[in-house]
Amino acid sequence: MGTQELRVTVDGEEVETSHMVSVPESFDHEWGLSEVDGEALVNKSFELLLERERPTSILRELRLSTISEYFPPHLGGLRRRRS
Repeated sequence: MGTQELRVTVDGEEVETSHMVSVPESFDHEWGLSEVDGEALVNKSFELLLERERPTSILRELRLSTISEYFPPHLGGLRRRRS
């Protein structure tokens, strides 16, 4: 299985940050979110992250699964926001 690499740019009030997020092709199926594509998963994940962290505090390179390691409720939040 491959990995999709997606760039996220956050235009904050004081600074713009850029983040590279790795999303394994199997990630959506493993998390029971098969109807959501990788780009949507990353966008929704960053919405959740930005509610909790400043853009400058978010890792510049990360795997999508890393978010759940730092924020265990991440998966539940994605499931609620998938629509």
